[in-house]
Amino acid sequence: MSGLSFCILNKTSNTIEVLYSIYFEEKFNTNKVLQELLSQFETKKEFSEPFENVNIIYQNELCAIVPNELFKEEDLENYLRFNVKVLNTDFINFDSLEEVNAKTVFIPYLKINNKLLDEFNSINYYHSSNILIDKAIKLNKEKILSTEAIYININQFNFEVVVLNSNNELLLYNFFEYFSKEDFIYYILFITEQLGLDNESIKVFLSGKISEENSLFKIAYKYLRFVEVIKNRNNYEHYFFIEDQLLNESFLILNSFK
Repeated sequence: MSGLSFCILNKTSNTIEVLYSIYFEEKFNTNKVLQELLSQFETKKEFSEPFENVNIIYQNELCAIVPNELFKEEDLENYLRFNVKVLNTDFINFDSLEEVNAKTVFIPYLKINNKLLDEFNSINYYHSSNILIDKAIKLNKEKILSTEAIYININQFNFEVVVLNSNNELLLYNFFEYFSKEDFIYYILFITEQLGLDNESIKVFLSGKISEENSLFKIAYKYLRFVEVIKNRNNYEHYFFIEDQLLNESFLILNSFK
């Protein structure tokens, strides 16, 4: 609700042909987001091409992670009611999190889904938590860390947190809105306190709308000993010149292709 990101991957040539983001000055409602989305499709000729796959990623607080041993499909609404206001008209769906033996229960925006179905005939849709948890576990395996790690993906007005233990198991996933750097560090320090993590040894990896010059990075580095911005490595060719900062900001969408 705070922005839109677009990416087109030509799988034949393994080339990124389109990559850009739009950030809203305030949080939009569904109708305004849909209006902005349709405006992009109408004005960008690239979206009139035929697509093999169209993937929609929802990045919001309307989700819950449920372990497989506790999951029952008939209880989807109950899982969300603990932390989300569920309306009678809401459609609830779920995806599998294979790496952690759990399910992501989430609310997609049906109005947006239906309009995209009209545009493209077929779509796949996911919650961003699936992508971030999967990527965090893979990165953790590569780093071979012997301590807990926090992965934080930052957007315009919100951020998502994935916490893994030293055995690469999921301790926590959560979604927060922030309006200042103080909000940002408050939530992170609250997480480390609640999970009993040592701020002197915990590894914190930041991705998304962040750089080492950013005030969010600076305040995190003030209170946490090990803080690092993830450089968005990918194996795609680029149809046009893409600045490193845009690649880093596009961490989520560039890691979403199956």
